[in-house]
Amino acid sequence: MTLLTFLWAALQSGASVTISTPPSPATAFRSVVPVIYVQDVRRSAAFYRDILAFELRSFTVGAARAVTKLAPADDPYAADFAVGEQSIALQQASNVRASGTRLDIVVDDLTAYHQRLARLGVKMYRFTKSTDGRVFCFSVLDPDHHEILFLQRQETTR
Repeated sequence: MTLLTFLWAALQSGASVTISTPPSPATAFRSVVPVIYVQDVRRSAAFYRDILAFELRSFTVGAARAVTKLAPADDPYAADFAVGEQSIALQQASNVRASGTRLDIVVDDLTAYHQRLARLGVKMYRFTKSTDGRVFCFSVLDPDHHEILFLQRQETTR
């Protein structure tokens, strides 16, 4: 008896038949978390939290213990941040160098964010401006010289 014949007979007899298929790879994933390797998690986390205003979710210390606040003796080896609906992670690495990788962050009001960082004295690079002087994108470097590009999506018309 083939599977199709079996199913047809089961349905005719009033049985309930449930066919489940494994999830496709596209639906099995929940999110992607970029990991940025840094020399000093505490120093870099302060930059991402205090300067860039990313929401610090937790540090990882000791035997993979997540904490939201560090004690003076804690030596974190990772930090997790919320960036809008996404996440990024910082992880301790002994030999860190700028990798050529760039993290692009889309913000709602790029001009206001640019002004905020300028008030904090953050050095910014790679400016792109429109003809009316509005900033389209700019970059900053984190303490380990990883480039972070901030941009604002422009409305498109057809």
